[in-house]
Amino acid sequence: MGGDSIVWLVIILSILSDGLAVYLYRKKKFPLWASAIIMALLVPVIVYSFVALGIDYFNRTNTDPDNTGKGIAFAGGFMR
Repeated sequence: MGGDSIVWLVIILSILSDGLAVYLYRKKKFPLWASAIIMALLVPVIVYSFVALGIDYFNRTNTDPDNTGKGIAFAGGFMR
């Protein structure tokens, strides 16, 4: 899994979490501020897990000297 696929995975996860917040607001009357607090608490955990898994994966599979492994940094930026 290259850097581009990690970025796309993070973008899709953020769109799904936003869609879930809107669904909960419209159908279940769950307040948006509560969804925002939950997402604010979960984002550091998710970003840390992506970084930890990305560093581990990069260290195991880096055989290309041109590969810098910056995809995980871009993914963390999107999650912020």
